Amino acid sequence: MPEELPYYVSGALAGIVPTPERVSGATLGQREKAVCKPLYELQYTRKYLTPAACSLQNRYILSLWRQARKSRAEGGCLADCLQWEARVSDDRVRASFDETMKRSWEQSQIYYIGNRSRDFMPNAPGTVPFSLSELRLMAKLRIDWRQYRDDAKTPPEKTVQEMKEFLNKELLKQQQSRK
Repeated sequence: MPEELPYYVSGALAGIVPTPERVSGATLGQREKAVCKPLYELQYTRKYLTPAACSLQNRYILSLWRQARKSRAEGGCLADCLQWEARVSDDRVRASFDETMKRSWEQSQIYYIGNRSRDFMPNAPGTVPFSLSELRLMAKLRIDWRQYRDDAKTPPEKTVQEMKEFLNKELLKQQQSRK
């Protein structure tokens, strides 16, 4: 189970919640809870998992959001929560979400070595041109893999090719010492 792994971080996205701060930090009052609770319960009810029911529920949430936005009662907390549920975004929400996803990805690279490798994740941002075995050896030798990212502020001590050669020599040394 993932929880049993030493590097596991509870929660999706390396423990970082993608909900905008104004939604996740909002405290729902009784009125908001009365509106939101049935929506959350219905989302996971089996009969509402069909495409037609999802579409109907999404239209209902969108309608509630429009109504809450017009009234903006109690500081707009309900409108913010429903906006997130309705998947309606503006530039501010998109920028916040993008920044959160960036932090989440960088956090996951710390915990999951595979997310650092361009071989393993060829289209992901912030990866380095090393294989999984090379990255594991770099971690074991305490070599900072971040210096080989494209967005690194300073150039690495060794070029990628020099580092690969060094890692191959270290791997050979370790294999000979085991024999």
